[in-house]
Amino acid sequence: MQALSALLPTVKTIARAAGAVILEVYAASETVEVVTKSDDSPLTIADQRANQVICAGLAQLTPDCPIISEENKQLPYAERQHFTYAWVVDPL
Repeated sequence: MQALSALLPTVKTIARAAGAVILEVYAASETVEVVTKSDDSPLTIADQRANQVICAGLAQLTPDCPIISEENKQLPYAERQHFTYAWVVDPL
């Protein structure tokens, strides 16, 4: 894996792109539809779109580094416990 400091400029760009998507969603609608996930937490289209932007960007930046996001299907702990590195994402 590359040094984290070398990844930072691209990670900032990915975060800004996700922020722009979130702002687009909220600017385009007076109301934002909220779905409740199985754990009773809210999920909006802004969450989903930002998650897509972030995960796609991180996967391109570090293809061998797993991504753990609350918006993605979770891998079992038996698999995750062996990760040396992982991106942990909360898109909104």
